[in-house]
Amino acid sequence: MSIASKNTVLLTGITGNLGSWLAVELSRRGEKVLALMRDRNSKDAAARLNRIFDITGANGLKDNIEIVHGDICKKQLGLKSDSKNFNRLSKIIHCAACTKFLGDGDKSHQTMNIQGTLNVLELAGKLSLPLVHVSSAYIAGKRTGTVKEDETDLGQSFNNIYEDTKCRSEMLVHSWAQTNSLPVVILRPSIVLGDSQYGKTVHFASLYDYMKALALIAPRLGKDCIRVITKPGVTKNIIPVDYFAKVSSHIISKGLPGTYHITSPRPLTMKDFGRIFSSLFGLSSYKLVKADSFTTEKPSRIERLIQKSTSVYAPYMQSEPVFDRTNTDKVLSDSDIELPPMDLPYFKKLLDYACSVDWHGNLG
Repeated sequence: MSIASKNTVLLTGITGNLGSWLAVELSRRGEKVLALMRDRNSKDAAARLNRIFDITGANGLKDNIEIVHGDICKKQLGLKSDSKNFNRLSKIIHCAACTKFLGDGDKSHQTMNIQGTLNVLELAGKLSLPLVHVSSAYIAGKRTGTVKEDETDLGQSFNNIYEDTKCRSEMLVHSWAQTNSLPVVILRPSIVLGDSQYGKTVHFASLYDYMKALALIAPRLGKDCIRVITKPGVTKNIIPVDYFAKVSSHIISKGLPGTYHITSPRPLTMKDFGRIFSSLFGLSSYKLVKADSFTTEKPSRIERLIQKSTSVYAPYMQSEPVFDRTNTDKVLSDSDIELPPMDLPYFKKLLDYACSVDWHGNLG
């Protein structure tokens, strides 16, 4: 079925965890979504989209989402200049990104996060369309203390190429908005995991890697202690993907330009995680220790395995800033959207779902 409404958004990144749930939530709110997909084979693209509908439970919204074949890494996103799709667009929502912390010599991050964003901006400028850009709260890099929503590049250093290129892409968006005098909404989610109802996700990364390591290793532990290098008071700001989608779509519906932290106002501490993981994985002892204490007593083989398999996330175990939510809270003040509990039952849903699909991403 062809989408003919002028109230149509062009969305990049629908096969990602954020883009998939956001597309569904926008559809539920009455938006028509034109989803940019790289699959040149229509059957493959349709199959991937159908898997998104199955995972998100949105089969009844199929008529609201239509595939358009293109690629953010190409000029004009690979779309024809005379494309009839352009005439029906109300805005562009840019969700696509390379989210890996390690890359192929940084090529993928440069191509997708930088050049891909430039291509989106060029098209939005040509069509004089407002833009919604999905960034990340972690463009804050190694900053500590409170990070405000109107702060971007304060000369901070970064933990990885993902943070670096997402910050640079956000700066490109700010520059574009000033040059073109077009409205921009920037969404900065924190760590986004599976949905709050069933624990479902279309991709497994970040905290899932740590949970997978524990799930594989815990049965071999017996009564042995696991020591983890971190500090009890360090927070990890986690939200479910359905919360991200609901908050984002509400912000988008308001049409108020600005930057919004989509984060938890009550982030879990590493001490909280210790309690949750001890119960979730049946660990008799999950001990939080400083780095010098970890090395003073020789790490066990299992401790070394966990450290090695999750080393890319080590910086996030040591510190995290506080993400100010002034803009977000103001926009949400007239809504009934609330953050679901980030507790043991939620993490059990995440684990049960991950195990049910053998920790494999569902979209290939």
